[in-house]
Amino acid sequence: MMTVLAACAVTSLALADSGVVSQNIVGYNTVTITNGYNLFAYNWNQIGSTDPISVQNLVDKNILVGKARIGQSPDSLLMWNRTSGSYTTLWLYVNASDPTKSGNWVTGTQPNDVIVSAVTIGNGDSFWINSTSPTNKTITLSGEVASSSVIARSIQQGYSQFGYGYPTALSVNNCNIDWIGCGLTAKPRIGQTPDCLMVWNKGSAAWTTFWLFTNTVGDVRNNTWVTGTQPNDAVTVTYTIEPGVGFMIQRGSATPATVSQPKPF
Repeated sequence: MMTVLAACAVTSLALADSGVVSQNIVGYNTVTITNGYNLFAYNWNQIGSTDPISVQNLVDKNILVGKARIGQSPDSLLMWNRTSGSYTTLWLYVNASDPTKSGNWVTGTQPNDVIVSAVTIGNGDSFWINSTSPTNKTITLSGEVASSSVIARSIQQGYSQFGYGYPTALSVNNCNIDWIGCGLTAKPRIGQTPDCLMVWNKGSAAWTTFWLFTNTVGDVRNNTWVTGTQPNDAVTVTYTIEPGVGFMIQRGSATPATVSQPKPF
């Protein structure tokens, strides 16, 4: 079983000022990478397009650690595959003797079998960077703010990893998402298998898990993520997910749910 770690993101949204009248808003946010596994999310569209971007253009790879062989401990990138519910692992290949492939995320293990990855990442997709460096680093994620008034994504049975569709810090209970209305399962007790939202706390090297609560009509905690185990100790959380930070939802039902996020600005 793979042990994963995540770093908290430090964020800054900058709007472009080009002097050209445009309906497009472009910007960036910065995220801090620490040694180990860091969980991030891409909250943007590709500039000028809604198509996913290549992972080769996701971050500035020059500040990361690349090697000629996977056994030499290069930095790696783990991409969540929504369809299979599993990870695709890429590593940063740097080899002065192979300039056509050097400086790219690849599969394979050594110079004679590496293949430059064609994997893409889209709005709201989440990923891990495994940093082998002991030094903290800052990378920039950039793109165009989604113009859609609502961004919807399918939540399958099991684990789904993603991020918000807009580059805005939002509380999990104050993001205008109707979690129950979207089809997620809420219960009055955690032992009845409600759906869960999971965030990674790198400081404690553990997941923090919230569960979706519902109880009698009029309970102000209905349709919120809570801690505790049952109605007499369930507490609605105030946890905020920052731009650039990913999270997971664990769904028990085999019926997919569609989580719709309204534009928050």
